[in-house]
Amino acid sequence: MQTPAIGQSLRRVDGRQKVTGQARYAAEHPVAGCVHGVLVISTIAAGRIAHLDSGAAAQAPGVLAIVSHLNAPKVPGYENPQPDKRVDGQQLRVFFDDKIYFSNQPVALVIATTLEEAQHAATLVRVQYEPTAPQTDIEKSLNNSYTPKKSENYTRGQPQAYKTAPVQIAHEYQTPLQVHNPMEMHAAIAAWRGNQLTVWNKTQAPTLAQQDLMKLWVLPQESVQVHSPFVGGAFGGASRIWPPEMAAILGAKVVGRPVKVLNERAKEFNLVGYRPRSVQRVALGAQPDGTLVGVSHEAFGATSRYEEFTERTLHPTKSGYRCPNAALTYHLVPLDLSTPCWTRGPGETTGSFA
Repeated sequence: MQTPAIGQSLRRVDGRQKVTGQARYAAEHPVAGCVHGVLVISTIAAGRIAHLDSGAAAQAPGVLAIVSHLNAPKVPGYENPQPDKRVDGQQLRVFFDDKIYFSNQPVALVIATTLEEAQHAATLVRVQYEPTAPQTDIEKSLNNSYTPKKSENYTRGQPQAYKTAPVQIAHEYQTPLQVHNPMEMHAAIAAWRGNQLTVWNKTQAPTLAQQDLMKLWVLPQESVQVHSPFVGGAFGGASRIWPPEMAAILGAKVVGRPVKVLNERAKEFNLVGYRPRSVQRVALGAQPDGTLVGVSHEAFGATSRYEEFTERTLHPTKSGYRCPNAALTYHLVPLDLSTPCWTRGPGETTGSFA
């Protein structure tokens, strides 16, 4: 017996809540006593903060605190990073020191009673920098590439066999940087009660977020709660702890009240991940009838200078074709950009294009 799928009405469990506005997303939870935080972001891509003046901002109406590397609470996981893959993803230690790794990096958090007061005060923070020349173009930085710790390099048969095939083709392909930009912007509300941390945030993996925060703050599982009942689109971009969440957590510790930090749309472009740009060199060797003799696939992917982000770019070439000989190499190019992250079909999409 066959049941037709087209034309049948299927009941979506959370549909009514979403279309009637009852579903609460990260920024919408009614947390008592919650105040607002607005990030001040860097205007250079590389260098250091020479001077941060928050005097005028601190005197603005409604301002409760201004958090920066000058006064941020100590995070145990910052002082002694652990050799754990997910904690390694937190090497941008928010408000830890004066180093600038990318344009729009958070340099301060202004906390005020209302969002409008925080937004206004954030415009009053003055930052002076000692910039260095940034490198942001992967094509111009290929000579600085390296093999990542978790190498994806692979050989099969005679790696150079493609060079002796009767028919040969070689070409370079590039893929652009792509951002997620889902409907729901990233947001977090953080609250401390003693050593009990509660976070309402946008995450596709609440348990993994909880584990990250446990390790960063050296807290037992029962002391960290992460709530994310609904996610308004993510595509991989809500798969880790991002700077706005850590800023909210630090801010809440400073003011002793719940703090909400909501990304403006502009910050979605380079503060919460993206699909990195790539350069790929592919060479094929074949018989006149099209039978593959050998393949070479050399891929370069961009990463930040403070984290090592890798993708399975070579996987489609490794498994997608019957070919006895293969030479696959993967390189990372560190740039003065924020860290990429998983994006729908991470790695495989990029590699399949080439």
